[in-house]
Amino acid sequence: MKHFKKSILILLAMIFAMSMVMVGCGSSSEEGSAAGSSAAVSDEEAAAAVDELIAAIQVQEYTEDTEAQCLAAKEAWDALT
Repeated sequence: MKHFKKSILILLAMIFAMSMVMVGCGSSSEEGSAAGSSAAVSDEEAAAAVDELIAAIQVQEYTEDTEAQCLAAKEAWDALT
């Protein structure tokens, strides 16, 4: 069980790190930032929502709801990419 928890934490840390890399890959031109400013806000909000889903999984013990929470976090993550 201890190994399982460690593996999950490592996986979630990698997902979080990947999300930070993807958030940093935005347009640097003025046209891109002006046209995409509303999209950037919604992307940031979506990323924050995914982060909250992942954080909810990290702090709990495995319950009957954990699998559904993992699935919801994965689907939210996939929607970002």
